[in-house]
Amino acid sequence: MDPLGAAGVAGVRFCERCGGVFADVPTSKRIFDSLDRQLLAIGFDAAQGKEKPRDDGHAITCPECQLQMVKNRIDGASCVVDACPAHGTWFDTNEMVDVMRALDRARRKGIVLTGDRPSMPVNLATTPERARTVGEQFVDLVRDWIEPGKR
Repeated sequence: MDPLGAAGVAGVRFCERCGGVFADVPTSKRIFDSLDRQLLAIGFDAAQGKEKPRDDGHAITCPECQLQMVKNRIDGASCVVDACPAHGTWFDTNEMVDVMRALDRARRKGIVLTGDRPSMPVNLATTPERARTVGEQFVDLVRDWIEPGKR
């Protein structure tokens, strides 16, 4: 992976070959907390001219520690992102953009992303009076990495 020098955003790297983006834990939190225009632009730029790979189900390793990352399905974005609890999140081509948009749509529907753990995953398209989504679960997971023991 090469550093994303042109954008000047600490904590974000991308692969010029495949268009994937790796965001460290604090940057992952920004991705899941808001529709950050600067990060959205990075996602677009990294994916430009790249085809989205098919997920073959194989686990990938963290580019920092080389340990197997945990797969997390984000239903509203129709994708699976890979996360390392210690170092951050890997987004395949255009997944960062898809996730940010899906979570923004959920927020616009009035779905509040809190630190409560859901009992079962559901789709982001459900109404606000529903069980928590997988995307929300992932936000919880990232928040637990950033602020352990706060619950």
